[in-house]
Amino acid sequence: MSGAKKRRKIIALCTCIALLCCFLLFLVTCVSFRQTHIPGDAGECISLAFFEKQKMRTVNKVVLTGPKDKVVTITDMGLIDEIVKETMVATHANLGCLKGGNLRIDLFNGDQLVRSMTCADCCEYHIHVYNADSTHWILFPGYSRSPSKTANEGWVILSKELKHKLDALLEEA
Repeated sequence: MSGAKKRRKIIALCTCIALLCCFLLFLVTCVSFRQTHIPGDAGECISLAFFEKQKMRTVNKVVLTGPKDKVVTITDMGLIDEIVKETMVATHANLGCLKGGNLRIDLFNGDQLVRSMTCADCCEYHIHVYNADSTHWILFPGYSRSPSKTANEGWVILSKELKHKLDALLEEA
């Protein structure tokens, strides 16, 4: 094999490795992934959110608007991190719920709104986090509780621990 062919192969190999490293770095830094697609529960899905990590890491204030227009502002970074972690990427789709319950969660970076989420009208603490779009993908949504609903709405079901913390804050208000 001539020296020129060896050089081209080495350059091609180095280029492939560099591209693979760039792709892996993109996946680690820019893609959030959740999978709940295990047979047995309505609306389970696989969700991907691109460029969401960077936005959600900047959240430093959460405003809860509860029943009877109770408003609570959360600045405790531990609790904010819990809320952000549970609501960053949808875990369910096709739930058959409608937005418009009595709880709204607004995430802020300073005074700039990062995301506004609403509770379902039928199930307390089923939170509508986003609609599927070019940066929020919902793949293989499970069976629907309501055949008339589309699969383009991303939902999360908050953990019991977080529910109790948010309930306690709203009761104090």
